[in-house]
Amino acid sequence: MALTPIPTPGSSIKAWWASAVVYQIYSFLC
Repeated sequence: MALTPIPTPGSSIKAWWASAVVYQIYSFLC
């Protein structure tokens, strides 16, 4: 995965990771 690392607090890393996964799935389906 070619994702740009974004500096985020430890509490928000899960939300960022989830959005990254959703983006990967979306780009795969389309």
